Amino acid sequence: MKIRVNTDSSYIRMLNAVPCSDEFDIYINDNLVFRDIRYKDFTPYTPTVPGNYEIEIYKSGDKEKLLHRHSLTIAGGNAGTIVITGLTPKLMILAVFEDPTETVEFGNAKFRVAHLSPTTSPVDINVNTVRMIDEIPFGKRTNYAEVPKGIYEFVIEENEFDRI
Repeated sequence: MKIRVNTDSSYIRMLNAVPCSDEFDIYINDNLVFRDIRYKDFTPYTPTVPGNYEIEIYKSGDKEKLLHRHSLTIAGGNAGTIVITGLTPKLMILAVFEDPTETVEFGNAKFRVAHLSPTTSPVDINVNTVRMIDEIPFGKRTNYAEVPKGIYEFVIEENEFDRI
């Protein structure tokens, strides 16, 4: 997986999105970087130089129990979240990086959605009763949607065609 092309440092964080999982230890290039990450927990952002990385996920405190290994190339000048998702023992990594050149019009905000529920069919997203996103499958994310600043009601529904 290739991520952007810049030469400046990036910032990454990890998210444990594996339901009913034990805590994880994360090794990057064989160095313990994050310890005891619980389900739904984000790590702090960590500065990262551009390069190739081996990410290894272990059951917390047990380096003999490798759960997943993933190779990742990180370019510079970005901030991103490395999401651990799936169901043990079938884990996967989803790298979600921000575009540092992305702008937002004055008075607007942006959002995007990532489907991280491994036991759920593709989902539809309604925002203020308007269907905004159709059939986002597990492990995928949308592009940003730009909307006027405000309060919005998000309703997530399993895609009705997958329930037949």
